[in-house]
Amino acid sequence: PMSFRSLRVRTKLLGGFGALALLVLVVSALSLHSLSRSHNDFANYVEQTSARVTLANQVRAAANARAVGARNLVLIKDAQERQKEHGVVVQAHEQVQERLKELGDMITKTQDVQDGERAQYQELARIESKYGPVALNIVDLAMHDRHEEAITKMNADCRPLLAALIKATNDYIGLTTRQAKEDEAAAQTDYEADRALLITLSILAIAAACG
Repeated sequence: PMSFRSLRVRTKLLGGFGALALLVLVVSALSLHSLSRSHNDFANYVEQTSARVTLANQVRAAANARAVGARNLVLIKDAQERQKEHGVVVQAHEQVQERLKELGDMITKTQDVQDGERAQYQELARIESKYGPVALNIVDLAMHDRHEEAITKMNADCRPLLAALIKATNDYIGLTTRQAKEDEAAAQTDYEADRALLITLSILAIAAACG
């Protein structure tokens, strides 16, 4: 029969093994949690934040191309060249609308977008809703040889609205980029905290095993 002393030793061993197994399980769970959070942070930046900044840059580039094309239409006299430039302007205008809509849809579907970014997008969309028709009106005037009217409208309406649109786009990009850096800093802090906890638990597990 097993002696009382042997039973106590066995109980202690089983208890120590159980505690060690539990500690290893906790470390493993925390490791998986940390890995999952890091993956989500990276995916959020690549698939969402970075994508929104890219779309905003594309809106700005297309808006500039549209403005340059409209200006060229006012200056070009050759009918064939004018028709070619008209196609460039129309394509640029469509790109502005498409990229702006994509950006809006992405902001709507992404839950963690901050209110400041939503407000900045609304301002960008509001200015474009005013500037787009003005730009197309100038294009129409130029295509019908009403150059003086087109130049007057360009100076009075188009240039101020274009400046406001570019500013709103730059403000949106700047805000989103700053938020991305803040998210990156927060992710780094979380990583360092998880690492410190895992190191501590690993040391405890080694100490328990050696004991």
